[in-house]
Amino acid sequence: MKVQNILTSAVVALSAALAMSSTAKAASFITNFTPNPANPQEDIFLTSIQQGGQTLLPFTNLLLVNDARINFNTPKTSVPNSGAASTDRGELATNPLGFAPNEDPTGAEIAAYLGNYNLNNIVDSEDTPTSRFDIDVFFEAPVIADSRGLDSFFFFERGLNSDIQLQAIDINGNLVGSSYKITRGKWTAAGYSMDTTEVPGAQPVGSWGVSYADLGLGSDVVLSGLKLISESSFNGPDFKVFATASFCCGPIPIPEPTTIIGLGAVAGLTLVRRRQMKTKKI
Repeated sequence: MKVQNILTSAVVALSAALAMSSTAKAASFITNFTPNPANPQEDIFLTSIQQGGQTLLPFTNLLLVNDARINFNTPKTSVPNSGAASTDRGELATNPLGFAPNEDPTGAEIAAYLGNYNLNNIVDSEDTPTSRFDIDVFFEAPVIADSRGLDSFFFFERGLNSDIQLQAIDINGNLVGSSYKITRGKWTAAGYSMDTTEVPGAQPVGSWGVSYADLGLGSDVVLSGLKLISESSFNGPDFKVFATASFCCGPIPIPEPTTIIGLGAVAGLTLVRRRQMKTKKI
């Protein structure tokens, strides 16, 4: 009975909080990084994102991509700058998980380049008339509408001159809501530049946030990832993405679909964690 009451109270409280955030729209944000100023060729580590008076920290409030599935990626040929999505890094930056930049990457390589806090590890896209990709990316924990009214996804794009289209994927792997396109005119300066292996010289980086409302989602939807699409007319987005963790105690692993009771269970787990933390302090 006590457990049932906890879950019921948690769901009511969480639903009320999320309802307030459901009308939030995508917006710009402040990116903090080290070292600052950054060397465009070397590692640039994200230290925090600030939006709406809130500070989101790596390992606590920001979720990483931990899986990527390539549905389509224009194959690379012997022609220079062919193909579509590839992995890239600053000329002197670190290879994530030992993966060197690859112009014909696997899903594991894409996940490695997106799935870290090094802003100088990205997915680079070509801008030829035949270049396009369709890639699903998944995060290390469930994503829910942020109760603070913040955006749920934070994108970075080298060059501020490309578009990228996205649609939400729920915890059952289904596409939900509506597609949303970050057009090249929306990017705002992130405060650093990148000089990567595929581009001669440094280019400034832009950023933009995407909310549940932008994706046509109600606050009760729990997500596992995003479908990312680039068409030949999108000018080859070179990007990185993080998700907002709305939990008090850091990332919570995504459970198997057969074990998911619903959003109430997630809310209940959060409340139980808080109670455990209070008990330990006492």
